Amino acid sequence: DFLSTPFNESHPVSSPDGRWLAYTSNESGRNEVFVQSLLDVGGKWQISTEGGAQAMWAPSGRELFYKNGNRMMVVDIELGTTFKASTPRVLFEMPLPENIAGDPSRYGVTPDAQRFLVLTTAAEEKAAAAPIHVVLNYAQTLKR
Repeated sequence: DFLSTPFNESHPVSSPDGRWLAYTSNESGRNEVFVQSLLDVGGKWQISTEGGAQAMWAPSGRELFYKNGNRMMVVDIELGTTFKASTPRVLFEMPLPENIAGDPSRYGVTPDAQRFLVLTTAAEEKAAAAPIHVVLNYAQTLKR
C-alpha cells in the first residue's frame, strides 16, 4: 500500500515525463486504474470504468494501456498543465495472463506503441507450436 490509504493500491508506474503516476486501487469496490499527479497534491482521476489493472504508459506519454480481463484497453492522454484522458476503448482481446508477484506487468509495448509483447503460458495442446527464429546481425548477413 504505497499511498498510505485504507485501500489496496498496487502496480504503480510513472509517466515518461515523471509528472503522473498510474496505479491499481480497489477504492471503488473493485480494481480500477487511477492516475495521480506526482507534483501536485489532490489531483487524482479514475481511468478505467469497468475494472482494470496492470497499467502501462506508452513511451510518448500520450496513451495509457491497461488490462481488463482478456481485453487490452487504451485511453488517450492529453498532455498539458492538467490531466485529461479520453473514454477507455478496447484495443484488442486475447487471453491475457494475471500478474505474478514481483513481476506485475505481463506485457510490454514497443517504442512506437503499435505492437505488444504479451507473456502467456502455452496450453498443453498448443505446446508444439512453431518455433521462433531470432536473426542477429541482420544487416551484416545481407551484405554477404
